[in-house]
Amino acid sequence: MGAAIELKPMTGNEKKPVLTINIEQREALSTQVIRQTVAVDTLKITCDEDYEIAAELLKDLKRLDKEIAEFFKPVVKAWHEGHKDVKAQENTLRDPLVKILDRLGKSMGKYQADLEQQRKIEREMVLAQQKAEMDASALEIAQGLEESGDSAGAQAVIEQAAKMQPEVNVESFAPHVRGTAKRTTWLFEIVNPELVPDKYWVINEQMIQAEVNACKENTNIPGVRVTSETKVSARV
Repeated sequence: MGAAIELKPMTGNEKKPVLTINIEQREALSTQVIRQTVAVDTLKITCDEDYEIAAELLKDLKRLDKEIAEFFKPVVKAWHEGHKDVKAQENTLRDPLVKILDRLGKSMGKYQADLEQQRKIEREMVLAQQKAEMDASALEIAQGLEESGDSAGAQAVIEQAAKMQPEVNVESFAPHVRGTAKRTTWLFEIVNPELVPDKYWVINEQMIQAEVNACKENTNIPGVRVTSETKVSARV
């Protein structure tokens, strides 16, 4: 008996049989794959005889592919079943956790968004107050210039004051906790499909393919070019 790799898929506390992969058989299959790859790479089909050789090679490849699949099938099946069982147990614990994580994260995000909105309102209030103070100061200066007979200077002060905007920096109220990060996701809702530009519409490729399959070379769809590809397959 050749050397083997033991595999022990586990699903909970249930005991599973030990599966083995025969190393010698696996290496033999690997050697066949390499040999057949070389055969395909070196084969040039230029005549009927070459075509017949290619057909036999095609059937050999199909048989080899089936043999490899059958070789690994028991192990793949066992591990797949074990994986499904373990994932089900994992999801039983994680699914409710993911939901409350999402709910808590959104609650914290709403709190930060509310604080940011409050910061913006406060900033606008401070800006308005400072702008009013700047305008009042400019008006006082302009009145002094006007009284002294400098109408042009008074007008220049008023115009300059109209262009000036105060700069205010109101720090965010939202706390920052080490180990957390904020991410804003922008979403959308289509309220009127008729107004959406053409560039945002997706072509229904499945519908096009269905018509091409039905009409073949007689397909007539504006903007679509129909081509064909012929491939020979083997049945074993």
